[in-house]
Formats: sequence, structure tokens, C-alpha cells
Amino acid sequence: MKPRILYLQYSDPAVYPPIVHGTRILADAGWDVLLFHGQSPRNIPMRPKEGVRHVTIPACGPGLFQKAHFLWFTVRAALLCAWTHPLWVYASDPMATPAALLCRLTGARVLYHEHDAPDATAARSVFAKFLSGFRRTLARRADFCVLPNAERARIFSSETGCADPLVVWNCPERYEVGAPRVPLAADSLKVFYHGSLGPACVPIAVLDAIASLPEAVTFCALGYDTGGRTYSEELKKRSRELGISARVEILDAAAREEFLVLCGRCDVGLSLMPVDDGNVNHRHMAGASNKAFEYLGRGLALLVSDLPDWRRSFVDGGYAVACDPRSAESVATALRWCLDHPAEVRVMGERGRRKVIDDWNYENTFAPVLARLEARRDR
Repeated sequence: MKPRILYLQYSDPAVYPPIVHGTRILADAGWDVLLFHGQSPRNIPMRPKEGVRHVTIPACGPGLFQKAHFLWFTVRAALLCAWTHPLWVYASDPMATPAALLCRLTGARVLYHEHDAPDATAARSVFAKFLSGFRRTLARRADFCVLPNAERARIFSSETGCADPLVVWNCPERYEVGAPRVPLAADSLKVFYHGSLGPACVPIAVLDAIASLPEAVTFCALGYDTGGRTYSEELKKRSRELGISARVEILDAAAREEFLVLCGRCDVGLSLMPVDDGNVNHRHMAGASNKAFEYLGRGLALLVSDLPDWRRSFVDGGYAVACDPRSAESVATALRWCLDHPAEVRVMGERGRRKVIDDWNYENTFAPVLARLEARRDR
């Protein structure tokens, strides 16, 4: 009989590729994977995988009803655990921590993998304090914890008392790596972005920079608005104001396979983070940001923020050029260099593609987690 693992994710796992990667790797290793999760209004499809079953709850907007919705998720997760008797419970966001603690009462072992730390700006609310208590408790009582970045792991340990969390970078799977790219034309440069749309990741300075460059430089963003914002409309409006609408595409989020194909037709991947942001998730994203590795896996060079960890991880290794995302002039200078050095851009992308095949893939980074899960498989 296959060992069973129950994933708990209150939000939509379709926007967290490492969760999808982990379930696929476990299914290939002979596990029966049950993924209990919420669905977002975006309803981004996930590729079916034999051995991975989904139990979903519909999306719920903010407000009082969401508290009842969260309680329903927590109770239902505990009941699902009691009914299915998983060997492991894999809690993968702070909202799943109360449910995971209830699941421990059934005798299941618990792993807590935190992809996004709670928003410190909301930490004063009653609900945030309630959730923070469960997070700290689970961090100490879980069999082990996983964080996507070494500095995030250090902060998590100091906040919760968790000892020695594992660090697992958010890389793509090997099967998602593209073929070697053909030489880049000397008179074109296609810049690409995918993910959540907001000023932190796609600053207006990017559009201002593109407006100052030759028409051969184009930009495509494939993503979704978050938190009720309509930033995608702000980007379209600014493009019209700058007269570059024909060179800028803002597309809705699509299935992962579709975005990988589109990504592979571009040349430079945008992986920018604010340089002066107090958000812990933004400050420590090198390794935690899956998009940088996905771009490299498709043979794109990277445009990253000029931050120490990003420079060490990507610029110094010859995979990226850096800029100040607050400055349109800095962004334009970096993109102008890419336009003027097509051969070097392709070399950077190919170097990254090989690195993803050899090292920066989820099969490799997830291996320590799989080993710990497997160690309890027959007990």
C-alpha cells in the first residue's frame, strides 16, 4: 500500500509552483498525494498528475464571511486527515498552521513549508496575532520546517524558536527546461515577466525605460493582479501615455505550460525586487523567487535588482545584469547593454539553462525533504 501525504494550502497552489513540483516528485516516488486547497478567482489550471488528487474549496473574498470560510477549511482539513490517515501532513502556508496542529492529534507527522512569511504590516490585527501564535507553535512542534532562502530561515528561527530549518530553493523541474536557443538577432530584444503584477515586481520605471529605447525592445507581462488592485490597468494606461502600447503586452495569467512556451520566445527575464522595501519576502527573495530559475531554464538572461544577494547568486555567476529598479535610466542602461550584446545575452541564458539542468532544479533542491519523508515511509 502506498504511503499517503496530505498537503494543506489555504490559498491556490497554482500560483506556488514549488507546491506543484513537490507533489509531482512525491507521486513519482510512489506516494499517494492528496492536495486539499483553496481556489482563487483566477482559477489557473494545473497540469494533471497520476497519483495526485485534489480536494478544493471555492474562493472567498475578504470580510467576516472569510473568517467562517477559514474555520471551515481548518475543520474540514482535520476531518480529512482523520478519515484518510496520512503518514505525513504537509502544511504549506501560515493559514494552514491551525489545521496542521489539529492533524498532529491524529498521529500524523507534520512538515511546515513556509513560502511566504506573514505580512508584518498586518501583524497588529487580532486575526494576525491569532495566526502568529499558531505559526510559532507549529514551527516548534513540526517534525521539521522548510524555508526558501537562508536569510528567511534565520529570521524564521529567531521568530519562532524552530531549530535548523531546511532551505529549499524554488527551482523548476528538469522536464520544464527548454532546448538550446538559436542565436539572438542583433536588432531585437524581447523582455518578459510573469507572476503577480504590482509595483514591487514590475515598477513603472520599466515602461519608462522601454519608451527611451529603440522600437526593437518590447515587453510582455503575463500575470495577475493581487489584493484587489488593478495594477495591470495602470501599466496599460502608462503604456498609452508613453506611446508604446504596440510594444507592450499585458496578458492574463495562463496555465504553466503556456507561459513556459511564451517565455521561451523571449530574451531577457525581468526578476526585480524593491531595494528599499520593508517586506521580508521582498528583501530575501534570491532563491525564493521561482521566476528567475524558470527564465534561466528557458535560456533567458536575467535583469535583476542590484542587491547583494541577487548579485552574488546571479550576476557574479554570469547569468544576469543588474539595475536599480527605481530608476528608468538604470533600467534602460541595462537593457541597452543587452540589445547591443546579443551574443553575450545568449551565452548568459545558455549558461543558466545548463545550471538548471545540473543543479538549480527542484528534484535536486527538494531531495533533502524527500529523504526525510522517505525515512519514515515504512515505520
